[in-house]
Amino acid sequence: MQLREPANLRFAMADRKIGVRELADRVVCSPGTISKLANGHQVTTSTRIAEAIERELKVSAGLLFIAPTMYRVSLDDAVRETVPA
Repeated sequence: MQLREPANLRFAMADRKIGVRELADRVVCSPGTISKLANGHQVTTSTRIAEAIERELKVSAGLLFIAPTMYRVSLDDAVRETVPA
C-alpha cells in the first residue's frame, strides 16, 4: 500500500506519543521500515504493515495509506496493446 504523506504518519506518531521503535515492535516490523516511511524514503509497504500501523496509531483505515488500484484487462486486450519491439 502507498503512504499518502510521510508528514501525516509523523504527526499521528507524535500525537499518540509513539516512537519509531515502539511502533515497529507493535506492528512487528523493523524500525528501519517505520523510519523510512516516516521520512519519505520508502513510500510503499505491505497491506499487513499498513493496516497494523493505522490500527496501532488509532486512525481510520485509509487515512495514512492508499490501497493500490487494480485493473482487470482481458488477455485479448493485453495482446492487442503490446508494442512491437
